[in-house]
Amino acid sequence: MKKLANRHLFSIFMLAIVTVFYLFFAFYDGAVICVDSPSYIGMSISREPLYPIILAFFRSLFSNFSSDFYLTATAFFQSILAALTTWAFAVYALKEFKLTKLFSLIILITPPWFHFYAALPLRGALCIQIVS
Repeated sequence: MKKLANRHLFSIFMLAIVTVFYLFFAFYDGAVICVDSPSYIGMSISREPLYPIILAFFRSLFSNFSSDFYLTATAFFQSILAALTTWAFAVYALKEFKLTKLFSLIILITPPWFHFYAALPLRGALCIQIVS
């Protein structure tokens, strides 16, 4: 019984870690408009349908707020969704492969570090070394 309670506390701890990590970016950056964002916001036919539908849902849900508040709400939703999926993956790996808590923490923090890696400016020579 105590082992199960300990596992639940550790699971809540892991969820708190990734939630704070991802929500930090939602608070810090808010909605980031990139080059391809207008095609999603405008529901262009050339884009996949799911994300524009999510944007339309948040647009209708937050229609009483300022015109672009729904984008910020969507950023928070995406951050929470990213935290939940990262946490679910780590909990699954912990249970399925009977990992130690330390190793499951390493698995937990690995996906968030991909965000930092993706933000690095890659030069052509570095890209060639990574790909080959």
